[in-house]
Amino acid sequence: MSRRRIFISFLITVLIFTFFFLNVSSSEIGYPEKPVRMIVSYGPGGGTDNFARAIQKYAESYLGQPIVIENKEGAGGQIGFQILAEAEPDGYTIGMINVPSVNLIIGLRENVPFALDDFEPIVCLNLDPGVIAVREDSQFKTMQELLDYSKDNPGQINLGAEGPTGNWALQEAVARDMLGFETNFISYSGSGPASTALLNGDVDVALVSASAVTTHLEEGIIRVLTVFLPETYELLPDVPTIKEATGTEVPPAGASARGIAVPKGVDKDIVKVIGDAFLKAFNDPGFKALAKKLGVPLKYMPSDEFLTHLKEADELVEKYRDYFPKD
Repeated sequence: MSRRRIFISFLITVLIFTFFFLNVSSSEIGYPEKPVRMIVSYGPGGGTDNFARAIQKYAESYLGQPIVIENKEGAGGQIGFQILAEAEPDGYTIGMINVPSVNLIIGLRENVPFALDDFEPIVCLNLDPGVIAVREDSQFKTMQELLDYSKDNPGQINLGAEGPTGNWALQEAVARDMLGFETNFISYSGSGPASTALLNGDVDVALVSASAVTTHLEEGIIRVLTVFLPETYELLPDVPTIKEATGTEVPPAGASARGIAVPKGVDKDIVKVIGDAFLKAFNDPGFKALAKKLGVPLKYMPSDEFLTHLKEADELVEKYRDYFPKD
């Protein structure tokens, strides 16, 4: 046999090996053979639940089995995260994991029975950044005006945000440290109540998720001064980033990232099947249209990028943990 034929034969063998062993399909590994449950660590009707249900029906069509959502709310998400971390690593329990919520629970509370290493993040699908919002009739027209006033009048600006140990409390701590943003922090149970407080005049400014103020912005009753992202936010293209507004790059520490994770130890081929199903769902035109209708900000991160994001959030929580009250 000539060297050319030997080389061609070898190349064909390599290609066959690659096809059959690296591109594993669900039918080849026998997964999934029954419905898969998805743990949502927050109650029905909330942001995480709504997003989970939006992606669910598309993901299950690509997975080939029903995905059954189970709301396991309580303790700010800790109960659901614990159930996910302690589940059998067989691929039949997946869950929404929220960053930096899970990092704040692990980093700020005592005796939490799970660690970040107990999860394997598969894919991030949603990133909802924080914004600084004021009423339309506010004296503050720019973030720099608000920042200057806060420095000259420390503690005179009432800022409403989720707290005292939520995402936006973390973002406020970072902004206070890096910008000298001096406010009187007033805690609310979420971005919705904080936005309502702003509209009612109970606070002067709100630090909330971008999705929480979209409708109010369209109605012209609030003004968004800045968004905590390093690049222009596509759903608010006219709003300056925090660097554009102040000249200082502030990490988007509180940005609410939602993605899919499994307990540590799930077979890598099963992880791939799950990841592929959610990626296809993410790219489905029907899901894209639904997300746009719901005003849901989408952000895709593969597993390695999502893991990096989780670790960076951990570092920020550790750095600013002394800013938070003891839980």
